[in-house]
Amino acid sequence: MRLRSSTSPNGSMASCLYGVYAILKQHFTLQLVNRKGLTPFRLLFVALIWLPPYFFYANYLEAYLLPLRLLCYTQSDLLSKQPISKNFDECVNKIFGGIRQVDTSECHLDNVPEVLIRPELPKNPHVILVIRTGPGSIDYRNFIRNTWKPKVEKYFPVVFVCATSPNHKVLEESKKYKDILQFNFEDSYHNLSWKMMSIYGFVLDELPSVQKIVVINDDTIVNATALNQVI
Repeated sequence: MRLRSSTSPNGSMASCLYGVYAILKQHFTLQLVNRKGLTPFRLLFVALIWLPPYFFYANYLEAYLLPLRLLCYTQSDLLSKQPISKNFDECVNKIFGGIRQVDTSECHLDNVPEVLIRPELPKNPHVILVIRTGPGSIDYRNFIRNTWKPKVEKYFPVVFVCATSPNHKVLEESKKYKDILQFNFEDSYHNLSWKMMSIYGFVLDELPSVQKIVVINDDTIVNATALNQVI
C-alpha cells in the first residue's frame, strides 16, 4: 500500500485537487437534483463522475476494489435490507453459484506435514508464541534471541517455525538453541497458508494444554510485559 505524506508537495497537490473535485461534484449534483430532477441518465452521470480522479488519487488497493464496489452498487439483492435467504447454503449458491468449482482432492492444507526438527518445550504450556521465519533468516533469529526473547520466555515458550530450503540448513542451529520447529515442505511465500495450518495442527495434536497461540513474524519486536498483560 502506498503511503502519502501530507507534507510532501505531491501529497498536498493531490489532496488539494481531490478537495476541489469533491466540492465541484457536490455542487453539480445539487444543481442536477434541484433544477432538473434526477433522471436515470443524470443518476448514472453522478454515479460515474468520480471514476477519472479515483484512479489517479486512490492507491492500488482501493483501485482493485472497484469491481466489488460496482457490484454492490448495481445488485439490488445486496442493497436490500431483507436477507437473501435464511439458509446459509442458499445464500452461498445465490452469490457464488456461477463460479467454477475447483477440484480440492489434491489439497494438502488439512494434512500436518512431517516434523523434521522439534523444539524443547516446557511441560503442559498454556500459551505459546510462534515466530514465522525462513531457514536463511538466522540474523533475525539471533537478534530476537539476544533481545526480547529471554524476557518473553519468563511467561511462556517462544518457538521459531520454518520449512525447508535447499540453500539453508538449520540443524546445527537447532541443536545449539533448541527453539526451532521445522516442517518437511518448501519454505516459500506460496506455502504460507500451509505453514500456518501446520503450526495449528502441531499445537492441537502435540500440545493439547495450549489455550492461546500468538503468531508473529521474525521482523517483529515484542514488548514482553505488555504482551503478558494482554494474554
